[in-house]
Amino acid sequence: MADVEEQKEKARIRAREWYRQNKERALANVRKYRAENGQAISDRKKEYRAKNRDLIRADQANRYRNDAEKYKEKSRLQRKNNRTATNAYSRNRRARERAAEGSHTGEEIKALLVKQSGKCPYCRASIKAAFHVDHVVALRNGGSNWISNIQLLCPTCNLRKNARDPVEFIQSMGMLI
Repeated sequence: MADVEEQKEKARIRAREWYRQNKERALANVRKYRAENGQAISDRKKEYRAKNRDLIRADQANRYRNDAEKYKEKSRLQRKNNRTATNAYSRNRRARERAAEGSHTGEEIKALLVKQSGKCPYCRASIKAAFHVDHVVALRNGGSNWISNIQLLCPTCNLRKNARDPVEFIQSMGMLI
């Protein structure tokens, strides 16, 4: 039995040495294998996660418990550096809680800011520094959470509009009769 373990250790040492001397070749082989077998790899991982769900969760919980501060800091930095994505995630969660249809991403919000030329559609004020994300038809009035039902408003207009119908809001501003 000791001979088998000794042989295994020697094989591991040889493999490590070969990898160290042929790192680029080894990485090229891995890239080629993944390119040719990407779907099979993905399927195997998915199957493993499904079969070992409880084990994976326990491992993640244990890892978090052992280094909670590291994970909290990582999460804080992620939120700080990706505000639009974090805010989109929060809006999507609230919309799901209200059983509203649809979702949107932080990237779609950034694209909408460009599409609106960085201006509030009601008062034409610049919203490049600060804007509120508004549902054209409010969620409480049956509106969706798709990007097509979202507009970016200056804080003043959004707070005035609240959950009102857009036509009613424009009329209250004296823009439509």
